[in-house]
Amino acid sequence: MAVIVLGDLAEAKLDPGGAERAREAFDAVLNIGAQLAFIVGNHDAGTDELWRLVEDYDEFRIDGRVLEIDGIRTAGLGGVVRGRIWYGEGKPRVSTEAELIAATPRQERWKGGIPKAHRTTLMPWTVEELRSQTTDLLVTHEAPLPHQYGFEFINRLAADMGAQLVVHGHHHRTYSDVTKDGISIQGVGLAHVWRLEIEM
Repeated sequence: MAVIVLGDLAEAKLDPGGAERAREAFDAVLNIGAQLAFIVGNHDAGTDELWRLVEDYDEFRIDGRVLEIDGIRTAGLGGVVRGRIWYGEGKPRVSTEAELIAATPRQERWKGGIPKAHRTTLMPWTVEELRSQTTDLLVTHEAPLPHQYGFEFINRLAADMGAQLVVHGHHHRTYSDVTKDGISIQGVGLAHVWRLEIEM
């Protein structure tokens, strides 16, 4: 058995104790012997406490990685599209981490690297690193098309990787759909549990 969390471990403004409850939930999954994996969402750097949770469980974070989870080849693409990194139509403004750091004033760099505000930004280079790999399942925080707020580059990534299914969070609505390439999509709503019943 495996549990994959699609980001937004807690929302600091609405749930001050959320980081501790998320920590307890992660530990409960591990204590029953289940496989744990997660990607980050836009709320996961809302406080230092929340980001500490991400860092403490980093070995289970699958952003930009492909691995076998419960027998299914799974790729993770966490974070959200933000305007400083992406144009509105989902085309990147920067291509590499070095390019972003060079364009960032020194006082805005976090630990000498990318700005703290971008810890939960979906990075173009992560997309490109994944593109050269294969997967059955792509889990994302952002949505692909045809979701009304979806991004076509996620569809292209899923197709290039050979994914059969994209499962995403972020938009707080549970639904099922299919991309124009015939890839199944599953949106998972706020604090909703969706169970993958089929083998891939």
